[in-house]
Amino acid sequence: MNQLNNTITLPQGIGLLVTTMMGTGVFVLPQLTVQEAGFSALLAWLLLILAMLPVTWVFAELGKRFPHAGGPSHIVSKAFGETQGKIIGLLFLLLVPVGAPAAIEITIQFVHVLVPLSGVQTLIVELAFIAGLLLLNWQGVQASGRIQTVLTLTMLVVVLAISLKQFSGHTISPQTSVDFNQWPLIASAAGLAFWSFMGIETMSHLSAEFKNPKRDFGRALLLGVTVVGLIYLICTWIILQATPGSNALAMVDVFDQQFGQGGRWVIGILGVFSGAATVNVYTASTARLAFSLSEQGALPIYLSRLNQHGVPSNGLITTSILVALVLVLAQVIQIPFEALVRWTNGVFVLIYLFTMVAAYKLLQGKFKIIAIFGSVVCLLLGVSLGINMTYALALWASLILFYAIARAVLQRPRPTVF
Repeated sequence: MNQLNNTITLPQGIGLLVTTMMGTGVFVLPQLTVQEAGFSALLAWLLLILAMLPVTWVFAELGKRFPHAGGPSHIVSKAFGETQGKIIGLLFLLLVPVGAPAAIEITIQFVHVLVPLSGVQTLIVELAFIAGLLLLNWQGVQASGRIQTVLTLTMLVVVLAISLKQFSGHTISPQTSVDFNQWPLIASAAGLAFWSFMGIETMSHLSAEFKNPKRDFGRALLLGVTVVGLIYLICTWIILQATPGSNALAMVDVFDQQFGQGGRWVIGILGVFSGAATVNVYTASTARLAFSLSEQGALPIYLSRLNQHGVPSNGLITTSILVALVLVLAQVIQIPFEALVRWTNGVFVLIYLFTMVAAYKLLQGKFKIIAIFGSVVCLLLGVSLGINMTYALALWASLILFYAIARAVLQRPRPTVF
């Protein structure tokens, strides 16, 4: 059996997770949640962060005990059999048609801040973007981990600088209370904000590539989620206190108000690179899942081939081509990226739910209780997404039907030949 390289250290793992989770969302999602729920967006973020900590703890324990490129697919296979595991793995792969375009279209918002582009120019930039990430991943995610660790520190410095300037400027709004009668809006904002925590699942596909997964994988997840949660809370507060400006991205106006000028370049450049980090881990984890499913016989053996750097190169190329094709379709269909984000969240909620249920079966002691709590969290997130869960449920039902038909065909008795 082919083996993936064990090269990711704890700092690189934290860098990969934090930049993935901050990624396309850190300068965009707080603004969208404020538009959704006003000042109550703070409560939505706080509740979501607290709810995701036990879910993260379960993922961390699973990653330490069962490190594997298949991630949740492998976990569900161990708990409920190969067929169910393959369904979860294929669910993640089928997430690409909405997840990748959503992440890239959000990233392109930052490109537009720097350079206005026409529709055709935007598509060319997006395709070049995918080609660049293919080259970056060709030698393994450890190179990405080093780059993204530096990027994480830079973004933290910028957010901290804006925060200190904001809090020392005596411009605190008199509105400091949350309207507890806005639960539907709070739930909707939390369902949208869930996009920021999707890196937990994508990182699980890389657990087998940590140098010491039992020691470092869990730490990377818990530290990363805590840091990211605090950053999103701070960014939401900053946007609530800022004076509205002329830019489509509120964080650009916030930077200009606090430092005079330069927000367009600082926020724009950081947004582009952090968006690239998100799509980078998307691509890397999808290629590794394809590698794992190919090894299990669920996908063509072609996808299990590794290059000289131990990277599933055919899976990486195939994933990149698929994302490029989807980008072209997304440009033609013109679906708002907010809708794509919610559809993507729905698929991840389903994957997380099955992982929590599998964890209840596989783990012992206190982790069974934590897995139950995580399952309840996932169910509540599904309810908060409402009709946007349709895409995820339709995919899941289609895969179950496909395997049921395949099983019936394989079990059909062959006619006797005399």
